[in-house]
Amino acid sequence: MDLALSSPYRSFKETEEYIEFDCLALSTTPIQRPAGTIVFPEEVLRASAPTLIGIPLLIDHKYSVENIIGTVVNAHYTEELKGIMATVRIPKQGMKSLFPF
Repeated sequence: MDLALSSPYRSFKETEEYIEFDCLALSTTPIQRPAGTIVFPEEVLRASAPTLIGIPLLIDHKYSVENIIGTVVNAHYTEELKGIMATVRIPKQGMKSLFPF
């Protein structure tokens, strides 16, 4: 498979059943929202990273069963990026809209 990725990934793994890659899940960079600015302190991210393992991966942060496309299989805090690096796994079966091959 030849995917054109919108950002560089540190790892990318593909099997017959799934794809798996690392992405920056959360960082200390402030997030501007209509209700105000959200900031995650380093100590909170560091402590929270392991709690993301096993959490469903959602499309567009929409909390519904239809939007679950995968799972977080690993997560750790990285000083380099000041954030949580998560390894996500997306199964190919049932994801024809994501994997049209």
